[in-house]
Amino acid sequence: MGSMVTVPLSLAPLPARVALVDDDGEFNEFLSEYLRARGAKVRSFRDGESFLKDLEAGAGFDAYIVDLTLPGLDGVDVIAVVRGRDPHTSVLVISGRVGPDAFNSCLAAGADMVIAKPVRFDQVVFALQALERRASASVPSAGPSTLPWRLETLSSTLRTPGGGRVKLSPAEVEFLVALAQRPGASMSRAELARAAGILEDGQRNVDAAMYRMRKRIEAATGELAPVRSVHRVGYVLGVPLDVVKVEPTGAP
Repeated sequence: MGSMVTVPLSLAPLPARVALVDDDGEFNEFLSEYLRARGAKVRSFRDGESFLKDLEAGAGFDAYIVDLTLPGLDGVDVIAVVRGRDPHTSVLVISGRVGPDAFNSCLAAGADMVIAKPVRFDQVVFALQALERRASASVPSAGPSTLPWRLETLSSTLRTPGGGRVKLSPAEVEFLVALAQRPGASMSRAELARAAGILEDGQRNVDAAMYRMRKRIEAATGELAPVRSVHRVGYVLGVPLDVVKVEPTGAP
């Protein structure tokens, strides 16, 4: 249980709308109160099912705080659903179950940060502020570029219109090749799994691979990844992409 500490906090903004999914009623209540006192609008849920019903009804949030141990639907599954809806929202895990396996699972599902309980409430605020700064920095200042990205399959290199580049794994190259063959059309996770030649474990293998690819592209290039998730469907290529089989002579 976090204590109601009164240490000075940074003036950096909190996410405006926060969803808190935790079955610990006391923790849920007092953390919600603490965040509201600092300007955030908080909706709290005691289980994953009630949260997902609210989400499907059209609720929108800027950040999500999720416990891993929930009655019914597991916290990792909640994270995967959230990430499937919005690849750029902030997901913070706060849980007493943060062993190596759980840590890896929630990061693969799409969590941005993991904090072990017990946790002080001011630490939660600092974490949310850090995620909000990261999310704000990733928002492009202008509309999406109409210039094509370039995928060089022989060197497994993805190049951005702005000159950035990143090396991709063989499966990631196959993801992008398959999506580029259907510009503007979404592909299901099953279709992408077959295209990349990977086993389809529900949605998780494809979702985890897509999440890692997008994070690496954004870290290496400073630009939003070209792949977008389509809720309840799969993924779509959000930008023009030229696929070339021969790397240009003299390319770095």
